[in-house]
Amino acid sequence: MPISDFGRFTWSNTIEGSDSGVSGRMPVVINTYRSFALAVAFVAGTSCGPPPPTTPSLTPLQAQELLNQNNKAQDWMKFIQNQGGSCRYSIDLPDQSAHPATIDIDHAVTCGGRPAPKMFNASVSFGYDKAAGRWVITRFSS
Repeated sequence: MPISDFGRFTWSNTIEGSDSGVSGRMPVVINTYRSFALAVAFVAGTSCGPPPPTTPSLTPLQAQELLNQNNKAQDWMKFIQNQGGSCRYSIDLPDQSAHPATIDIDHAVTCGGRPAPKMFNASVSFGYDKAAGRWVITRFSS
């Protein structure tokens, strides 16, 4: 078959199926294209799946709400305020462009807009719970 005819169907591009029990003519070119198309579809179907889900960013508001709902964090803040401190939780979150699943904060308390004294400081770790689809506090220490 000349190169200029490649891809065109002609009856001269057929096989007689006498040995295989198939009667009639079977176009070689159509079967070749069908096999190629199936191979491409299989490769595209297996390699072009959905990307893995990304971890959503933890916002400062979410972090504050988690601290307000955590019993240890509430008890610690009550203790600090009973000591006469004008302290509050202040969470400075790191860059989350890499979609981390855990975030550790070493200094979570400020007093009067400045870092808290060592005796009032607290640290907290946040983790993303994939099963629940939300952020949770995994560790709180004072």
